[in-house]
Amino acid sequence: MKMLMNITFVILVITSLLISKDKEKIVTFQKSERFEQTNISKHYLSVIKEDNFKSTVELYTTKGDKLYEISNDYPRITNSKIIEDKNSLIVHYPGSESRNNAVVTYNLQSGKEKLIVRFDSQFIDISSTGNSFITSRAAFDNRNSPFKLFDLNNGQEVYTGIDLKYYVASWIDSIRFVVAHKSERSIKEIKNKSAYNEFQELIKQRRKVKKEKNEIKIREINDRLKELQKIEPLVSPIGRRKTTSLLIYNVVTGEIEVEKSIYDKNGNKTSWSDIKSDNKGNIYLLYKNQKNMRSAMKLNSNLETIWDKSGNNYTSFRMIYYNESIIITTSHATGSWIIDDETGNSIPTDIFKQNNPKFSEINFDELVKSSDLFLSNSSVEVDYKNQSIKFLRSDNE
Repeated sequence: MKMLMNITFVILVITSLLISKDKEKIVTFQKSERFEQTNISKHYLSVIKEDNFKSTVELYTTKGDKLYEISNDYPRITNSKIIEDKNSLIVHYPGSESRNNAVVTYNLQSGKEKLIVRFDSQFIDISSTGNSFITSRAAFDNRNSPFKLFDLNNGQEVYTGIDLKYYVASWIDSIRFVVAHKSERSIKEIKNKSAYNEFQELIKQRRKVKKEKNEIKIREINDRLKELQKIEPLVSPIGRRKTTSLLIYNVVTGEIEVEKSIYDKNGNKTSWSDIKSDNKGNIYLLYKNQKNMRSAMKLNSNLETIWDKSGNNYTSFRMIYYNESIIITTSHATGSWIIDDETGNSIPTDIFKQNNPKFSEINFDELVKSSDLFLSNSSVEVDYKNQSIKFLRSDNE
């Protein structure tokens, strides 16, 4: 009887292991294949990977079956989004000096091309519905890449009246986006012309004495430049530079809903560096103030400040998407930190990992791009460390 019970136990254990193994499927990629981005919907998962400076996008079902792979003569792919309601896979191919950018819509089932839009910007943000996309910042190579909105139903540009060449932008929800920009006041507004002329002449002298390494003369010139800036702030480019402005645009009404100038909590001017939204109405702005100190700010969709990190000497800030949430990492002399989304308080990274075990294996210090997307839900687990994806099957499958 005892032997029979032991045999039964062994059979149950083996059966349990077989069932457990059958409930998951693991796809492992080569070490040279770096994950660029993952995007998941109810039934599908897209993966952008880079190998030897060549990007491809692969589409899987959430059961782990690979449907197809897309690769063409564009060297890089930086963004993909699955829109099941439209049976579409939207892929962004950033261009170069020799060719335009392209956003291509593919048939989700077959991978066949449905629509292609060509334009002049290396960075975009696609709306959650897949109806539209915006250019999300000016090109790094200084090409002319003004802000634009495109309709992905017909590939046409939509007129917004927003005429900006230097900006960052992000969708807030399916019909609204936020744009950060900044302009300068004109030299024509300067009233004290003699102060302006003296300022310009001292700038020329400073270049000369810097070559001569005359430190005493440099200090004298700098002191006088500061005096002139107090007399007439517009004499310097920094004085003419306005603070960051944010605007929220509604694509349904075709109107700007709200616009606001942004200062830090101490009243200093701000200069944007990046902006993102979690698609829940929260806006995250990275900026420098007029003292050249880096900081971060969280606002709501009325552009009211929730928290502001200005006042500390941070060396860097990065924003990372995680399941449609934004994680902000930062560092200063005492180490690396994660910003608490609710309070804006800085939490040491190791403490944050202890409180959030799902991040325990993530090395935030190695992340260099905001396109690094960590994805995990009830059906799929992406393991960036081991270059693998685990597809989990439910009990009724």
